[in-house]
Amino acid sequence: MRAIISLVEKGDIKILYLFNKKIRCTWLNVFMGAVTQLGSTGFSVLLPLVLIMTAKPGIKNLGAEIGSTLIIGQIMVQWLKRVVNRPRPYKILEDIAAKKPPACKYSFPSGHTCAAFSIAFQISANVPGLAAVLISIASMVAISRIYLGFHYPSDVAVGVAIAYVSYII
Repeated sequence: MRAIISLVEKGDIKILYLFNKKIRCTWLNVFMGAVTQLGSTGFSVLLPLVLIMTAKPGIKNLGAEIGSTLIIGQIMVQWLKRVVNRPRPYKILEDIAAKKPPACKYSFPSGHTCAAFSIAFQISANVPGLAAVLISIASMVAISRIYLGFHYPSDVAVGVAIAYVSYII
């Protein structure tokens, strides 16, 4: 088991450095800083509320489904953050670039990634024609979390898994 954990940690660091150091540039800093907001608490609260407040019953239901998926997913994320207590990469690795660090000090799993994929899965189930676009956007949110130095790849992978579990529940 330790060998597997060690292998994952080595892979995490290698991929983290690729995104956070090797491909880092000014325009990606701006883009990733913007796209990461699509997994933020503000967006995750606002989207279902706006959909619920519409007059169309189908859209109201979609808003409620998104809201319930987000709640289930974030309960799992926040519980795991406190159980695992994995520090964020920029706290451990001195040369990781991270601007405006998140309020929560724990890295595992990624709440932004979970939120973005929860939204993508739920809307895709209701509007299948948007699935490729929505999964691509959610994937960019996940990559942004690594690029910005807030998460390791395994954090975002588990965020996706939790989103899927919360969606199928």
